[in-house]
Amino acid sequence: MSSTKELLLLLAMFVSGTWSEHLIDYLTTQQHSKDDEFMLTYENLLWDIWQEQPFEGLLIVQHNDIKEVELLKTLCGFPLTKIIITKDVVFEYKHKIGNSNILAVILVSGLMDEKIMEAMAQTLNYMRQVRILWLVEGVSDKEGFLDTILNKSRLYKMTNVILNFIESQPGQLYFLKPYPNYHWITSENKEDDLYYHQHWRNLENTTLVTYADQISPHSFLYEDNNEKKNIRINGLVARMVLLFAEHFNASLQMYQPLQVGNQIPHFSIINDMVDANLLDIPMALDSAYDDRWFNMSDVYELSAIMIMVPLSKQLELREIFSVLLDPYFFGCLVASSLLLSSVHCLIDFCVDGFWQYLNLLLNDKVLPGVLGQSCEMRSKHQWASHRIIYLLVGFVGLHISTQFSARMNSLFTSPPYHRQIRTFEDQRGSPVKLLVDTADAYKLSYYYDEKNIDAIFTNTSHMLEVRASLNTSYCYLARSSSWNVINQVQSHFANKLFYTPEEMYILSMTIWGFKLQFNSPFREPLNDLIHWVHAYGFRQAWYRSAFSDLLKLKWISLRNLNPMVELKVFTAHDLFWIWMLLVIGLSCGGVVFMLELWFGRKQRI
Repeated sequence: MSSTKELLLLLAMFVSGTWSEHLIDYLTTQQHSKDDEFMLTYENLLWDIWQEQPFEGLLIVQHNDIKEVELLKTLCGFPLTKIIITKDVVFEYKHKIGNSNILAVILVSGLMDEKIMEAMAQTLNYMRQVRILWLVEGVSDKEGFLDTILNKSRLYKMTNVILNFIESQPGQLYFLKPYPNYHWITSENKEDDLYYHQHWRNLENTTLVTYADQISPHSFLYEDNNEKKNIRINGLVARMVLLFAEHFNASLQMYQPLQVGNQIPHFSIINDMVDANLLDIPMALDSAYDDRWFNMSDVYELSAIMIMVPLSKQLELREIFSVLLDPYFFGCLVASSLLLSSVHCLIDFCVDGFWQYLNLLLNDKVLPGVLGQSCEMRSKHQWASHRIIYLLVGFVGLHISTQFSARMNSLFTSPPYHRQIRTFEDQRGSPVKLLVDTADAYKLSYYYDEKNIDAIFTNTSHMLEVRASLNTSYCYLARSSSWNVINQVQSHFANKLFYTPEEMYILSMTIWGFKLQFNSPFREPLNDLIHWVHAYGFRQAWYRSAFSDLLKLKWISLRNLNPMVELKVFTAHDLFWIWMLLVIGLSCGGVVFMLELWFGRKQRI
């Protein structure tokens, strides 16, 4: 019916003689109405995508030879912030602008230009979750073009991609499905009406390569009690990766077969394997700073880096005598003896005219009294001055012996402790060295000069073994997660073995997450799961499970390694310094006796 009206209208215009001008106007109007309908359909497509999930801006990547100017006008007329670039303009959108909730539209005319793909990939670095819409015109080999976009999307790890050939109308869309393998599906093959899916919610048994650092409580291996001796894995980090695979329907594959008791790799080695694209998700954490966070997950653990210091022990009985017979005690004896002996010799010389040089050093009338022993006083010609000197000797001897006896009783009943290490300066001056993993040396050198830390470097396996045995011969570098296990173990002891002084914290708080490959498509699902794990308290449950397994495996023990010291009977070993004083005294007496014999013989000759 409409075609008949159009034909009659053309005949009328022909009869009136104005047919040529009206015919041109009519054809132009018809073409504009078709273009308007065509552009209106693309505008509706943008609004449908926005209604499905709102975006806050458009990133338009334009080919220099694009012919559909009206389409570009339609995109520019969309009421959101727009950034238009060409293949010659490259910048990182995440760094420059920061908003990653955008829709990227790529306009391509003719053959695929790899520079456009490279420009878009670099612009969308660290934003692989962004939705991408390809609008393509003038392509003869559509299958070849689709294969090219598919391979490039796989290369640049893009997962949210829709493609439309402009000549086929917006209703003919191709949707990229990345899992388990990259492939296209059309609108007719879709099971729903969504444009963009969160494909990561079902990885469809995609194989993810991983590897564990075997540092408890993050991850550790053990054999079960079955006859087959199957290898099991547990730990805060290992359980997180296992839950990721289970929740998002993926399968895990170890980079190489794990062996219980094998050489334990440091977590930095595991993360280097991620940088080399050998691992998809590691069973290890890494701390990040600056722009390194763009290739990492959200925060999984807040941890401090500290030095575990052994608590000082009580002095042994052998050491108590060295404290009793210290320089102060001998200084008091020598000073009192010399002073009183000098006065006694002076009185003898002034009153009786008697003088002997040896009495200035060893006066048999003074020294025994100073030591608190009985002494023989002069029986003849005893003057009042002598009595005063002997009275002073008695008081000095009483004071020294009383102080010595009181101090000895106090030290024996409540032995003092060795000097406690509280700072790095204390550690440098003590025999307790810092046992550090060689791979952790850079952490110490980054914050402290190597000359200021007295450390012994070893491999990861040896350091973990010595630290797990709670060997108090060393200090250790530890994180909060490892320290929590050790602190919980020693809470069952009568006396704790280690503590972490505030002055020896390397970092009071560090942020730890999962290191991922550059532009990894697994960052978004991993972040989503991390937030749920924290919200539901899974980490606390996993910690208790890991601690229980470590106890069952006897890798840690609640047996009291530091029991209360009971009083015991003296032994010959405890009286070491007494024997030493006896030997020194007898030796000095023997030397003096030999000298007296020599002088006496010389005088007779």
